[in-house]
Amino acid sequence: MSENETTERISRNSLLHLGSESRVGNRILAKVHSSEHKPSINTQLKTLAKEMPRFLLALCSFFCEMFNVERNLARTISLASFLSLVVLVAFVRGQHRGVSPESYDPQAIEAGSKLFGGSCSVCHGIDGRGSARGPDLTQGLVVTRGNDEEVLQVIRQGVPGTSMAGFDWPDPKIRQLVAFIRSLSTKAVQLAVPGNPDSGKHIFLGKGRCADCHMIRGQGGLLGPELSNLGGERTLSEIRQSILKPGSSLQRRYKTITLVTQSGDKINGTLRNRDNFSLQMIDQQGNLRFFLTDELRTVVLQEKSLMPENYESLLSTEELRDLLAYLSRQTVSAAVEK
Repeated sequence: MSENETTERISRNSLLHLGSESRVGNRILAKVHSSEHKPSINTQLKTLAKEMPRFLLALCSFFCEMFNVERNLARTISLASFLSLVVLVAFVRGQHRGVSPESYDPQAIEAGSKLFGGSCSVCHGIDGRGSARGPDLTQGLVVTRGNDEEVLQVIRQGVPGTSMAGFDWPDPKIRQLVAFIRSLSTKAVQLAVPGNPDSGKHIFLGKGRCADCHMIRGQGGLLGPELSNLGGERTLSEIRQSILKPGSSLQRRYKTITLVTQSGDKINGTLRNRDNFSLQMIDQQGNLRFFLTDELRTVVLQEKSLMPENYESLLSTEELRDLLAYLSRQTVSAAVEK
């Protein structure tokens, strides 16, 4: 086997066997024994293979192969070890937020929502996505990577040199605001959402008539987006907005379309595909329709969504809460109860 083939095989196996210390370690040691390096370097690498955690050892093995251990083994080992530690620190930093999203009290999020609406929405927007006066709070390093204490301190102390003043509030009140801000960028399925999902399912299939247009796990219509992974893709705020103000978050692939055929038939629905020669749409009965361009007299794309805009009056506060609870549980993850 050629040297290049050996290197490629080691790199591939280093990634595939992250959990096997002996295999990864032996790969590195085999590489050393096949060369003519000093015995002291062999001892150094053997010690590294024994003491380094398996995850870091696998990363080190991968980086060694990237930088070619044959050139300068001592320098390669040092650089690979350093990069492995950098990757681990970045990973741990990215995963740590001080409090897991699931542990936020729904009542704290609700209370924080009211505080945000009264004190923060003027600058940051009612949905936290920012305005000309303040930044988007669903993004940014402090919000997405900082822990709760860091976010709390920004709220308490403000941001020097900007119009963001500090809030002289007691800790419990600020933590409610932190909980709500976190919910703006946390997927709905990760939050404890108040309401009864079972009752929400009945509303989805019945009074709300959501299933006329939307499908969940093979049950429902085709006119609107498929919602089986809604809770895993959207935040709770986004789901609520899509119900109460559907036109504000209309997806491009579900643009409302009205067309008139050459024979005078008028058809409303949602656009699926369109090119210079043909058009595909789902009509209001849920049927997939195909037309050649020369079969159509007019084609008009509407800004207004076909989704009803009266859910705030159609559903009671409790029913809307239950519907949100049901939709927030929709995920492809088997770990979440539907």
